[in-house]
Amino acid sequence: MSDVDRVIYITGASRGLGLQLAKSFLADADREGQTIELGLGYEKTLPPEMPHVLHLPGDIADPAIAAKSIDLIVSQFGRLDLVIANAAVTRDMSLLKMKDDDWNRVMDVNLTGSFYTLRAAAKHLRRSRGSFLFVSSLLGVRGGAGSSNYAASKAAVLGLMKSAARELAPKVCINAIVPGYMPTDMGLSSESGLQAAKQENLFGELSSIEETANMIVKISKFNGVSGQIFSLNGRVHK
Repeated sequence: MSDVDRVIYITGASRGLGLQLAKSFLADADREGQTIELGLGYEKTLPPEMPHVLHLPGDIADPAIAAKSIDLIVSQFGRLDLVIANAAVTRDMSLLKMKDDDWNRVMDVNLTGSFYTLRAAAKHLRRSRGSFLFVSSLLGVRGGAGSSNYAASKAAVLGLMKSAARELAPKVCINAIVPGYMPTDMGLSSESGLQAAKQENLFGELSSIEETANMIVKISKFNGVSGQIFSLNGRVHK
């Protein structure tokens, strides 16, 4: 265990940005001649087999499962240095058509699950003087018609980040990422959202999943930077 340079936990890592983050962290460690261990959280779809990976199934909206995932990582690898709260779901529809379950499920995963994960990880990150990164959204900054549940959850994540950064300083760095609109399964599921993102992007294109993940890898190494929102967006804010 003394040969391990970094232990990282990524929620929502079965596909999309979460899976690309796992690949990017492993590639970065290989370039740097370091060894990292990854805990990859997922609910239904098993992430592919990769070296130095512990698969952690379960719904982080369940506080017991969120805590168990952290405990398993620390038990397996001896410590925890970085957590990326990436897991998210969408149930887009108009306010008038949105059912209670549509609202609650999005809030439970995107916001409350991230809180449960942070609460379970905080004591371990304090010991390692580690970092916690929330993945938010441009919708959390400006809102979006038909996405009130998702936008509210991602806006609340930013408030949680800023409060936790003050509370856990100076031992833990806590920041948030606002990615651009990427061609993930979630992004491609909304044709209207995809076209609007292209029109708003100054280059008329979607953001690269690989470039976004590589930038997050770099941000995760910052020391003494906390309570910040890092925008990786190519869209003009309106």
